[in-house]
Amino acid sequence: MVVFNLFPLFLQELLTDKLKDPRMEFDVTSCQFVYHYSFETQQQADLMLKNACERLRPGGYFIGTTPDAYELVMAKKYNMRLVFKKTFSQFFEEHIKNDQHKTLMQRMQALESFPTDNKNKSSSDSLDDYDHAKKKADSPNVKLPLGTLSKSEWEATSIYLVFAFEKMS
Repeated sequence: MVVFNLFPLFLQELLTDKLKDPRMEFDVTSCQFVYHYSFETQQQADLMLKNACERLRPGGYFIGTTPDAYELVMAKKYNMRLVFKKTFSQFFEEHIKNDQHKTLMQRMQALESFPTDNKNKSSSDSLDDYDHAKKKADSPNVKLPLGTLSKSEWEATSIYLVFAFEKMS
């Protein structure tokens, strides 16, 4: 598996020029919660999309999260078609029930534990920010600790959607 964190580069330089093998192809490219920063200029947006899509193999996916209005920009120019789109909260509610998905979120340290313990602190000192988690934790048959976000973090994610584009042949 090859993993890169290239976001600043994605906006400034062509990825293909940086690869040891410029013919290298990827199965997946991903851009999480920063995609909208590429829209400062048309040139930056185009370069970012080219970097995300150009070296995908046919059938490969470009996945990400973005503020709701931006996801329509790319499809045809880079031979991509939208195959999946949901709001972040819909996607989360559907997938957090799966133990593999929950484990992945924990490994990525994407969620905070509720209730907190000596090892884990919450991102907010306001108890009101975790009323939603407390209600869920107090429900019968709930396995603790829960993985959650603070109220303000959930509000911020509500403007995002999760998307997947597939590279056409």
